[in-house]
Amino acid sequence: MVAVSACSAISFFPAKLLGCYGDHGVVLTDDESMAQVLDSLRAHGAGTDKHDNQRIGLNGRLNVMQVKLVRSRISSPDRATAEIGFVAEKDLEEGLQELTEWRGSHMAEIEARR
Repeated sequence: MVAVSACSAISFFPAKLLGCYGDHGVVLTDDESMAQVLDSLRAHGAGTDKHDNQRIGLNGRLNVMQVKLVRSRISSPDRATAEIGFVAEKDLEEGLQELTEWRGSHMAEIEARR
């Protein structure tokens, strides 16, 4: 595989196929120096020593529940796709039902405007 950049990012935004609960993601790299900087940023800017903060960082780790959810979706993408399709289909059915009910209750007003 040919690398196009030093790192790549994958979003785990809830609406995506590999989504989890909350706005998360992962950065992938095979560059050791880039990986060290990313690890430092993820751990509050930590350096090589526990109290050596080299940069401003954040606490950006996925908790165990989020990791398990993403792993389950990676291991069975067909199931994850089916779940998303099922939810989308139910949302569409409910939306169409609401539209039909609204149209029915306002039909006289709609006809009067024609």
